[in-house]
Amino acid sequence: MKSITIQVPPEGVTLQLRAKPNAVDPQAVLVLPADVDVVLTSKTLPNKAPPSSVPATSHDAAYVVSRLRKLRVKSEAAAINSIKAMFQFQTPISDAEAKNRLNEARRKGLLKIDATGKITFKDA
Repeated sequence: MKSITIQVPPEGVTLQLRAKPNAVDPQAVLVLPADVDVVLTSKTLPNKAPPSSVPATSHDAAYVVSRLRKLRVKSEAAAINSIKAMFQFQTPISDAEAKNRLNEARRKGLLKIDATGKITFKDA
């Protein structure tokens, strides 16, 4: 069994469950808090995520930086991986798109990235 945690923003998220080809009597058990609704749809989702040129969500630079700070990210590479993970259950984003979000935060003065890739956060 696997246990995962999914952040649920007000606009919701889409969760697609698929049985593995060799699965026998596949079932999933979801345990949800009382403040999360389940909306079942019969729509079949595509196998691949839509192109990443479409914005994944409205995560702004301040939100991304707050999450990176909470994760205590120290390097640019770790920050890019963390940003990609923020979107893994929505529309996945590429390394380039994650780096763009990191650079947006840098341009807004929310963090600094030195020549070696070390990240320093602006004081809260």
